[in-house]
Amino acid sequence: MSNENVIHCTIPGSVLRAAACFVAGSKDVKTYLRDVCVTSKDGNLYVVSTNGAVMAVFSDYRQSLPDFEVLIPTTVIKAIKKAPVDDCYLHITPATRDPKTFCTIERAAVTIDTPTGSSQTFRPFDDRYPAFLRVIPEKEGEYEHACFDVNLLSRFVDAKKALGASGPYVGLVEVVPRGQSATRVNIHLEPPYGWELIGVITPMNVIR
Repeated sequence: MSNENVIHCTIPGSVLRAAACFVAGSKDVKTYLRDVCVTSKDGNLYVVSTNGAVMAVFSDYRQSLPDFEVLIPTTVIKAIKKAPVDDCYLHITPATRDPKTFCTIERAAVTIDTPTGSSQTFRPFDDRYPAFLRVIPEKEGEYEHACFDVNLLSRFVDAKKALGASGPYVGLVEVVPRGQSATRVNIHLEPPYGWELIGVITPMNVIR
């Protein structure tokens, strides 16, 4: 894809694999939640995934990129194998849309060059991803009792493994309940250099 409109960015394969731990199941009618969203907003690169109840947002502020959004199927991500050098190189041609109706004239195209030397090219679906930045809670907030689904919390454990974290005190999950409000989840580990991980979880509505 030798095109002046192609956007080039670098994302560690471990970040893509960790994000894939949070996507919705194959039976979810919201097809866009089955994929991992790679997007740039105001020059910040994000890798986001959610099933509607738990969410992971990886962010990198070092890559200055124009705004774009593409959805990467988990089947593509699962094909990315671990390698000594983990960086994947994405070459993205954004979708062409009608300036008046915003209807897609030509779908986006993405090529991923993986650390093992393989290359995958695909055309993502045109689904628009939810406004994920709006639902990230503030870091500070009052403690208030809440209950959480252990199966949702276990996704952060899977993400820890995907990121390659090891050791008894690495990957501890910290949740400060905020009642029925969405809650930030902190994992005590270092993502790949330059990347930040923000976790969000919705509490269960339990009658006590």
